[in-house]
Amino acid sequence: MKKKTAGRKVNRAKRKFLCYFLLAAVTLTATGSVWESPAETVQAAPSMSELQNSINNHQNQLNNINSQINSLQDEQDLVQEKIDDLNAEIINTMTSIGMKEDEIASKETELADKQIQINQTQEEYNIAKAQEEQQHDDMVSRMRMMYENDSSENYVNLLLQGGGLSGMLNRMDFVESVYEYDRQKLQEYEETKEQVLALWNQLEEEKTQLQVDKDQLEADKADLENQKSELDVMLAKKKQESANYDAEIKKAKQEASVAKALLQQEQKQLKQLQAQAQRGNTAAATGGTFNDQLYLSHRKCLRQ
Repeated sequence: MKKKTAGRKVNRAKRKFLCYFLLAAVTLTATGSVWESPAETVQAAPSMSELQNSINNHQNQLNNINSQINSLQDEQDLVQEKIDDLNAEIINTMTSIGMKEDEIASKETELADKQIQINQTQEEYNIAKAQEEQQHDDMVSRMRMMYENDSSENYVNLLLQGGGLSGMLNRMDFVESVYEYDRQKLQEYEETKEQVLALWNQLEEEKTQLQVDKDQLEADKADLENQKSELDVMLAKKKQESANYDAEIKKAKQEASVAKALLQQEQKQLKQLQAQAQRGNTAAATGGTFNDQLYLSHRKCLRQ
């Protein structure tokens, strides 16, 4: 009887030892090794709240950069509109300059033609004046000769020679007809000369007016060329402004790209932390249930 009792005690002690051993093994398996190398220690990562604050800051920074880019592009668009307006104005000015050059060339042609007319008229005037002077000289010479031949002594001699009164009257009619002819020719030459002179003066006045018109066209052309030079300067400045905006926009886009990449990296890191936290919560809940079951099993084992 005593041997059976002693045998039961030994068996019970063995079962207790086995229960404690299994409990320790399962506990170590569930919780992991308690020995941890110092080299495996990792620097603590930022918390989810810190990451969220950083994400918000970088998102605001990215929004500000994008707003700056939009503002720069709007300003550049305004500059481009001004550039387009200046280009159109320069084209119109160049067109006006071309038209003025055509008008100037036309005036130069008119002036050249007018000078030819003046030269021809001057020649005609010189001829008419020479004819008038020649006619005047011829008339004076004939009048002198007739005066000398028609003296009282000559008329007396004409009567004594039998010419009679009729001959003397005929003589006087001849002298008068010659004088009338010479007077008419002289008047014609004088009128011709005056007409040619009037035409000459008219052509000179027209030439003067053409020259005035040409000078005005050249002045207008000079003004247009000055305007074009000013427009060219303004255009160069606006193009430089546009180039500066290009550089600023390019720089801002690079900053936006960096900020976006950092933001995406932090968002990815936050998702990882959130996933780890979710897994930790699940593991904690599962671990609590397992420990309860392990405790009940251990108690049951000890009762046996």
